[in-house]
Amino acid sequence: CSIVMTDKNGITITTKGDRSVTIKSSQNVIVQAEKSAKVSANDVSSDSKGPIKIQGKGKLDISAPNIGLSAQSSLKLKGTNVSIDATASLALKASGTTTVKGAVVKLN
Repeated sequence: CSIVMTDKNGITITTKGDRSVTIKSSQNVIVQAEKSAKVSANDVSSDSKGPIKIQGKGKLDISAPNIGLSAQSSLKLKGTNVSIDATASLALKASGTTTVKGAVVKLN
């Protein structure tokens, strides 16, 4: 294991097998791994003054007992095919106008 000062604002921690974590306090924090990177903790959070992007070349799975999505302005879900499947009940509610559009709209 080695810890190297990269400049006055950063360090690189390298473990056996050349796994490393680079921390730069005035610029970026970079985590790089050839196979996978895992964060394990009681609580994990991310806070950004700018946009947060999650990109991948494969499938993205999010799983938890409860998931909440909240937007202060607008929330947009977009895909070629979008499916919502509720095994118990589904509520669709708006305090304003609700619009359902499609080439064919089926109810029941």
